Amino acid sequence: MCNKLKDFIEQLSTQEVDSERVFNQYHEDYNFPHFFTTKTNLLLYLTQMKDKEPKTVLIGEAPGKNGCALTGIPFTSLNIISKQNRFGLFGFPDSQPKENLRKENTATMVWEVLENLNFCPLLWNAYPFNPVDQVTKKNRKPTIKEIEIGKPFLKELINIFHISNYVAVGNTASTFLKSMEINHFSVPHPSYGNKKKFYDGLKKLIEEENIFS
Repeated sequence: MCNKLKDFIEQLSTQEVDSERVFNQYHEDYNFPHFFTTKTNLLLYLTQMKDKEPKTVLIGEAPGKNGCALTGIPFTSLNIISKQNRFGLFGFPDSQPKENLRKENTATMVWEVLENLNFCPLLWNAYPFNPVDQVTKKNRKPTIKEIEIGKPFLKELINIFHISNYVAVGNTASTFLKSMEINHFSVPHPSYGNKKKFYDGLKKLIEEENIFS
């Protein structure tokens, strides 16, 4: 199984992107402080999750520049992966002092909710790379063409993990899953003051749809 995960991550690292508009955080040609850890981090996370045999995956839109673009793991920040959580995940070593590690708002909210609900689904993004606005250098919404690139990666992840429940976090993820003709549930993205709606949505799915199983 480790070989399948390594092959999956290698496919991510070799995926060609428009380097002026997209940052492939797994591509080793980038002169970036954390590029050498992103592939290792993702392999550790997916290996840990494989042991948990999750049946549900939460799908987001795309990595953010202060989160997954630095860690390689969806819905995380350097701060989150530096310490082990209640599910026994993370606690990965980092060369920086922990007090200097970046936080990311969405990642922080997502993990607060997941730990509160004692719910540990697999986490992924519709587009697995960081789309960047050429002018502002801020995160941007992935294009339809970019979203298409994400489809084979999700299909491979589904095959590796034998996923049966899909939860879209936000509209982009829901549109992505619809385009793949995947039946799924939807919850609001926790940003812009929607953390409680995100929590309530997941709680309802756990209680009424039994997405734990």
